[in-house]
Amino acid sequence: MHNAYPEPLFLAQGSGGVAKDDRRKIVLPQVIIESAMFFQEDGRSKGIEINLSDRATQNTISGHPELIRQVLMNIFDNFIKYGKRNNGVEVDQRIQKSTGMAIIEIRGLSEIPLDQSDLKKIGTLGFRGQNAKRIVASGSGLGIYICKKIIQEQGGSLYIEAGALGKMLFVIKLPI
Repeated sequence: MHNAYPEPLFLAQGSGGVAKDDRRKIVLPQVIIESAMFFQEDGRSKGIEINLSDRATQNTISGHPELIRQVLMNIFDNFIKYGKRNNGVEVDQRIQKSTGMAIIEIRGLSEIPLDQSDLKKIGTLGFRGQNAKRIVASGSGLGIYICKKIIQEQGGSLYIEAGALGKMLFVIKLPI
């Protein structure tokens, strides 16, 4: 597989560089909580709390903790920016025995429901949904695109679903 990022990759938010062979044990609840903590204050101001349903089950994977944290931070940031006020963001993590994949599901509500025609384009380089443009005027359309590339580089996938009344679901699948 072609390496999508150069060595070393420098991330936003003051993270250090990441070399492609720098794989370590990632404790999923820990990386989820660390990522969510970064947005809790902004979330509280909108009445949006990020909640990990199972903190006790210490599922682990091998990968780049900084990159997985960056993906989660981007998704949480989107839920805070575009999420419906006074609604929570629920996060579940588990190991799917049939596939041997770690699954992270992130659910919440969008302030303005995502148009189904936009759903297929999310994660395309430079694309921003019409609902996102109405809520926050500026944006590059790079966030979810980069998230998908990072997850694919880790051997996984990122799936997004939009439902009635603004329901949003992000599903991250990563090999353990």
